[in-house]
Amino acid sequence: VCSSDLIEALTSFPLIGRIFHNYHRSKIVVNDHPNSSVTECFRAVRTNFQFFSEGGKKQVLLLTSSASGEGKTFCSMNLAAVFALNGHRTVLLEFDLRRPKIHQEFGSSNMIGISSYLIDKAIIEDIIMPTHIENLDLISAGPAAPNPAELINNDRTAEFLDKLKEMYDYIIIDSAPAGILTETFLLMKHADLNIFIVRMNATVKDVFRQTMKSFENNKISNISVLINDIDVKREGYRYGYDKNYYTDDHRRGFFARLFRSERKAS
Repeated sequence: VCSSDLIEALTSFPLIGRIFHNYHRSKIVVNDHPNSSVTECFRAVRTNFQFFSEGGKKQVLLLTSSASGEGKTFCSMNLAAVFALNGHRTVLLEFDLRRPKIHQEFGSSNMIGISSYLIDKAIIEDIIMPTHIENLDLISAGPAAPNPAELINNDRTAEFLDKLKEMYDYIIIDSAPAGILTETFLLMKHADLNIFIVRMNATVKDVFRQTMKSFENNKISNISVLINDIDVKREGYRYGYDKNYYTDDHRRGFFARLFRSERKAS
């Protein structure tokens, strides 16, 4: 499995940020725990992307990983939320058409969505769903498609994204894992920046190396790596983590656990 040092040694692509382990039950930490260390990590990624943009209109970010279970959806939701909470009109696209999960986290329907638009069964206004987060809309995957790669590899995908660019400041794409499925490579050409998620002590080294090689072979250069799930108890000191500045559950100790147990008992 990959460690932080190994990740940086195995790729020439730049690092856009590091995300600390989430000690909260909430999946959308940025909205529910604005003073947590995880939220600050996502703010840093937002800032790094804005530096990357250099004043130009770069607004489409795609997130992928080598396999499922590496935090791609978690990072997509929180990155979208951190842009929205900064006052930017943001839309989150559930472009993992095979195994969509984001709509469940927002309590939204998946009866209509991206697949509906791509087969010309819906217009864009039909599929946009507001969320409980100000400035953040969601477009779910829609009904399961038997041929996601063919569906994505048509002119309506570019048309779809072009229309959204006129409506939103930022478009965040949660795609399928690039280490497994070909449709993600088809989507990557539409993104200003492709963010590859690597989960500490979970991502397999050989798979990571092979995926990085496939990016190079396919001449995909606009890639940055995001390291997810860093254990601040063990490695926080390496990244300037100071527990006095954050409200993370793991540092509250005995009295916080006692308070929670008393609250449950009552």
